[in-house]
Amino acid sequence: SIRVSESVDSAPRWTDVALSGIYEISKVLTRPARIEVTLSRVVTLLSSFLDMSHGLIALLDSEGEPQVVVGSGWTEETALRHFQRLPERAVGEIVVTKAPLLVRNIETDPLFANWISAEPTIPGRLYSFIGVPIKDRDQVIGTITVERGYLVDCEGSIDEDARFLTMIANLVGQTVRLQTLI
Repeated sequence: SIRVSESVDSAPRWTDVALSGIYEISKVLTRPARIEVTLSRVVTLLSSFLDMSHGLIALLDSEGEPQVVVGSGWTEETALRHFQRLPERAVGEIVVTKAPLLVRNIETDPLFANWISAEPTIPGRLYSFIGVPIKDRDQVIGTITVERGYLVDCEGSIDEDARFLTMIANLVGQTVRLQTLI
């Protein structure tokens, strides 16, 4: 007889976490509420699924100016101030290219030259930035941005986080479009 041993890993796989995140966030996006309240709940959920700091969702007007900005645990004014502190070239690249921007190391990337984090950094940690566009059809109507810390000696994949955030951005874009139509 052949004995099959199953290895049970106590840590959840990234795909399971991402699927749970998409499920929970899609539930929030389908509840009727003001868009600011909905987006604030989405950012709060994102922070529970990603080891992120300074997560923001910003909706832009037709001129590219922030119309609604929400962050996890922040007032709208604080979130707006943090959004305005982000390097304009980094946010501009997300909007113009209509594609995610992944900065693996904020300290060495030219887009973040002369940029100072709002909080002190932890020695031995690499800080990354992920920004994804929120689209309505083919037009960028906003961004989701997060700062993400990794231990320097650990291999963390911001590529997976970017794919996850892109899926969330797509859901947010659909929700904004539906609320605008209604």
